[in-house]
Amino acid sequence: MRSRLQTPFVPGGSGELDPLEFLDSYAAAMIPRFGPILLPEQGGYALSRDGRVLVMSVAPRAASSDIRFAYEATRGLESAAKRELRRDNRPFHELVYASFAGSHVDATRALQYMQRDLRYILVFGILLVLLLFVMVFRKVEAIYYVFLPVVFAIDWTLGLAGLLFEQITVATLIFVFVTIAIGFEFCLHIYNRFIHELYRSRNYPRSLEIAFVHTGRGIATSALTGAAIFASLSLTSSIAGLRQLGLVAFLGVLCGMAASLLVLPTMLAFKARLRKGQVRPVTLPTLGLDYVARLIAGYPRATLAAALLMTAYFAYWAHLLEFRKTPPPSAPPETANLDDNYFRDYPEGLPSPKHPLLALIESEDLEDALRRNDLLYANLRGLREPYRIISFESLRRVLPSRQTQSEIRQWLNSIDSQALAAALEEAGRRQGYSKDAFTPLLAALGSALSLPPDQYFIEYNFDGEADPAYRNVVQRYLRRNPPEGSLKPDSKAAPVYSIVTAIYPSSLSFASEGRLREFLIRAGAGVQGVRFTGDDVMASELAPGVQREIARTALLAALIVFISLSLHFHSAKKAAWVLASVAFFMIWTIGAMSLAGIHLHFYSMILMPLLAIFAIDHALHFLQFYDERRGMWPSLAVVGRAMLTTSLAIMVGLGGLAFARYEGFRHMGLTLLFGNLFAFLAAATLLPAAMRLRELGKSWLGVIGVDEGLDSDLNDS
Repeated sequence: MRSRLQTPFVPGGSGELDPLEFLDSYAAAMIPRFGPILLPEQGGYALSRDGRVLVMSVAPRAASSDIRFAYEATRGLESAAKRELRRDNRPFHELVYASFAGSHVDATRALQYMQRDLRYILVFGILLVLLLFVMVFRKVEAIYYVFLPVVFAIDWTLGLAGLLFEQITVATLIFVFVTIAIGFEFCLHIYNRFIHELYRSRNYPRSLEIAFVHTGRGIATSALTGAAIFASLSLTSSIAGLRQLGLVAFLGVLCGMAASLLVLPTMLAFKARLRKGQVRPVTLPTLGLDYVARLIAGYPRATLAAALLMTAYFAYWAHLLEFRKTPPPSAPPETANLDDNYFRDYPEGLPSPKHPLLALIESEDLEDALRRNDLLYANLRGLREPYRIISFESLRRVLPSRQTQSEIRQWLNSIDSQALAAALEEAGRRQGYSKDAFTPLLAALGSALSLPPDQYFIEYNFDGEADPAYRNVVQRYLRRNPPEGSLKPDSKAAPVYSIVTAIYPSSLSFASEGRLREFLIRAGAGVQGVRFTGDDVMASELAPGVQREIARTALLAALIVFISLSLHFHSAKKAAWVLASVAFFMIWTIGAMSLAGIHLHFYSMILMPLLAIFAIDHALHFLQFYDERRGMWPSLAVVGRAMLTTSLAIMVGLGGLAFARYEGFRHMGLTLLFGNLFAFLAAATLLPAAMRLRELGKSWLGVIGVDEGLDSDLNDS
């Protein structure tokens, strides 16, 4: 029975005799699908050769980038399939497995894993951060004073983003919460300085004034500098997604600054009134910074030498870092190719396509467009095996050019019609067909060959009458667009004919670097004016632009940072020290990313400006406090406590994403871990060592020499 369901000739098989490709055209026209997999038809269905897998094509009305639609459509289809299989207690429902695959399913699975990752990781992360705060400040109220302003900042940022944009991308939404970490750092610095001054002077107004004026001035500089960096990204980028992300990040930094400078001081002022001036100090832990200070004070040259060696090591790995032109998969590996995993058990199962590529040919002359499309079709047929292309849908199968039809007519005229009839009869006999089964086909071929030389097999006229079914098939690929300026009364411009070819690559088609570009060059060879688009093409084309814009933004950001810090410190030398600390941090972070196997892509690149702001803020507050107290140890003890607490809190709260199942989150989590660790180390080692040499009266040439050791006194003034 199964053999009788199979077509007598399988395209591509031995002994193929199908010059007009009737079988492919028949399948494309009759099977109710507009998808990538062209299969042997069995009983009107697309079945695998073993008869165990049935494929149905579903055409959604919206793209998978519409997350809400993709989620609702996928859940609706899954519910409908389960309900239909179990309807009326059908006995076979336990033997049938229905699954869905495609970009909409991938987006839904990714969203589900994102929600699960965020739910578990952030809940545990927040609990650990709360515990960390209680351990550092020895009071539960610290949680209230630091976290509540951040809630205000998140609300303000999302509200402003909602006013400016009808919808924001998932990457932008995630980045909103990551950006709010800057506001968290701002609040922590002010609260830490307030507590330090309060326990020192036991004077609420004076402590609040110092925290607000002195530390707040540094926060304003850091925030405005960071906001300027993101504003430059939004203003200079030609990519809409980067412009949106830059603007939302700009708002997030400003809202974080506003919350730390408006909400937190107000809360601390209320605390002063409620306590009526009473202060109950507690001993704050040093977090091991006293030992770090002793080591740096005794061995400043060794500290700088170790930093330089570490920089050289990470610089070597940094230059090996690869830029991935496409972001991490939109779904975890175990669900990204759900159909692949299911069909892997079936040797004769079905291939799994990636997102399609589209080839576009345009011309004012229909015959010229058809000739170029036929040449593209010939190129694609030759590239199908080398590049593992699953299939492609082309107008050539239903409407070849007149030139191609003439070539086919010449080929058919050279065929012995009697031998052809005998071959078809023998093939039909083996498959169980009667000898008359192919009579209509032979009659149609005879009629085609009897046409006059100036008449073609297939003609198509947009303005003439045509079979509705044939017109629908043709219009899948062919459009006649009105010419530019056609609304003008005196316009004589010709219409433009557009032909689209859908190409369905497999997951292995463009696995290696440069494979896609090589395929596009070979596919378009000799085809004048052909253009390609699709997810892979867009990612490949956007990648150099993103790299250029990130590089341009980085140079502009360095200039902004240098100018703002020079104005803040009234010293270009101190601004250069901060930039040097940031440069060391960047090299260490990028080198560590390369060591960890993290590719530089969109998800990790957008975090680099944020992490740079952390490094700038750490270095700025250390140098500012050092100028006020003129002591390396007091600066490291007070500011270092805030720096270390901030870094640990972000590493615990957001760094847990490194354990997520979603690859994009894992890369973001690892980048946040490395970035915060090295931002703290750069500010807590390089700058204290440089300041220690300055205390000892050493110039830059004094870096070369022998350290005095741990017996040196710390300046505790």
